[in-house]
Amino acid sequence: MNILFEIGHPAHFYKFENTIKALGAKNHRVIVIIRDSPIIISLLRKSGFTFFIIGKKKDHFVAKVYMQIFYLLKTYRLIKQNNIDLMVGSVTTTLLSKLTS
Repeated sequence: MNILFEIGHPAHFYKFENTIKALGAKNHRVIVIIRDSPIIISLLRKSGFTFFIIGKKKDHFVAKVYMQIFYLLKTYRLIKQNNIDLMVGSVTTTLLSKLTS
């Protein structure tokens, strides 16, 4: 099974760390996506998980809107290219689960 995890906050890493390890041990293909966050990148590197950085965090409202659209499109493409069966995450994965089902 191909499973996508979206980690948007360090707490998400700690919440899903053991689940990701267990799924990987059972030969499921696990893909982790994040926005560019030094703390999350450090945690994922220490864990040895494969992850993709699909965007950056922005402060300005207009930049946030633009980056969200960009993030949705990149994530959608990744879902289609990797035949994702299950998505775990937040708003992005919820929206895209409806569009890709």
